[in-house]
Amino acid sequence: MPLAVKRETLHIPESWLWIGGGAAVVLLFGPAIARALVRQTVAAAYNIPVQAVIGAAEGIGIPPTDLTLCDQYKAADDAWNASFYCPAANFLKWYWWDRPSYEQRVATMMVQQQPVTSPAVVVPSVDTTTVPDISVPGGGAIIL
Repeated sequence: MPLAVKRETLHIPESWLWIGGGAAVVLLFGPAIARALVRQTVAAAYNIPVQAVIGAAEGIGIPPTDLTLCDQYKAADDAWNASFYCPAANFLKWYWWDRPSYEQRVATMMVQQQPVTSPAVVVPSVDTTTVPDISVPGGGAIIL
């Protein structure tokens, strides 16, 4: 009679298969997944306060930035309105470094003014070579 060998089947719990599969995925794709996770976490951490500030600003009447209006107001040298429509870094760079000086702006305005088209005003000339007669009639003099 031959010897009977009892064979046992190896039973691996299903949770071990999930853990092993997860470990294999982490080993294969771990760095890319970690980078994506960190990227999304940083983006969310950045966007939450940014959106809160934008919402608060709109709540009190400050308009959102608009680069088209920003450029128009900067071209017109309107710092007040440009400050509302330009992003802060853009506005400050223009205001402190790129904006012409006061003297340059005044000179530009003087050049841009239209010539006067009204008729010339005639100012009568005064003869300053003769001395007026201040004598009193009857031969007296004025005593001051």
